[in-house]
Amino acid sequence: MFFFIRKIILYIYIFFFLGVPLTDPIRLKTICNIESNFPLKPELSSQFIYDYFFNQYSIDEFYRKFFIGAVCPLGLESNGRNMNYYDNKILLNNLLEHFIPENMEKQIDLGCSKKVVICLGEGTNYSILDKLNKEYHFFEKILKVSHPRYIMQYKRKSINDYIQQYIDACQLAEKLV
Repeated sequence: MFFFIRKIILYIYIFFFLGVPLTDPIRLKTICNIESNFPLKPELSSQFIYDYFFNQYSIDEFYRKFFIGAVCPLGLESNGRNMNYYDNKILLNNLLEHFIPENMEKQIDLGCSKKVVICLGEGTNYSILDKLNKEYHFFEKILKVSHPRYIMQYKRKSINDYIQQYIDACQLAEKLV
């Protein structure tokens, strides 16, 4: 029996309603062929991944080689809106104590390589992952790429540069494993 060691990509959180990373209800239905009762509303991160990145990098090849997880695999909300796990400092401290480290190990145990991880986000998500990694030694190397929502909101004119950033990170991760 052979097991393919997949590279892991860590996102900030799992899309609140679906539990499927970087996939909004539109792409869940039209690309993944999974029906749901959720309103067909677009999500910027999903648009970047499915409409731009997967136009340059085969979706089938990607999912054979990579696993998308989350530093905090919970969908959190505040006042009816998605929130990042690090937006509430008290919650963050409680999550960091046990939940996040334990769930990082569980995600790695799904068959992911500990040689390299790609972090989506170069700010707070990366800083927290880097701090956790120094304490728990989850990965030998952390590669970071810009967050897809950031790209779509603020850097759309340079989208091809960011697609290349993602492709380069994936190719480097493949070489490191």
